[in-house]
Amino acid sequence: FHQHSSRPCARSSPGMKLLGKRISKGSGAHPLLGKTVQIGAYSVKAVGVLGEGGLATVYHAVDASGAAFAVKHMRLADADAMADMAMEAQTLSKLQGHPNVVELLATAVSGPEGAETDGYMLLEYCSSTAHDLIKVRQAGIPVLR
Repeated sequence: FHQHSSRPCARSSPGMKLLGKRISKGSGAHPLLGKTVQIGAYSVKAVGVLGEGGLATVYHAVDASGAAFAVKHMRLADADAMADMAMEAQTLSKLQGHPNVVELLATAVSGPEGAETDGYMLLEYCSSTAHDLIKVRQAGIPVLR
């Protein structure tokens, strides 16, 4: 658990496993909230909701040591959604190590083989906000694009 100098992000050791583990699905508006899930080699507990949209919810999660992570839970309505998740994971994997992109640590899917209903991405957690980024830019610290 260490911090990158250009942003307040918690980093865990890279150990990406694309679409490796399957986890069981919860229920309710925020099915992961309060639950411990296994995503790849990581076991994390969803402790809060960071954001949500029409196709995904992003949770704040912690492991047993207290290290922070983000879990993106995507609803996979069809094969196109599964392909979109795989493309997003591949893109994040290619950008691993870039100072302005969160790291993808692991992925998982749930549902019957070939008819997956939910996708999960375990991501590095960044506590910064857009306001924090503006302050960094105003301080003259270069931000790569």
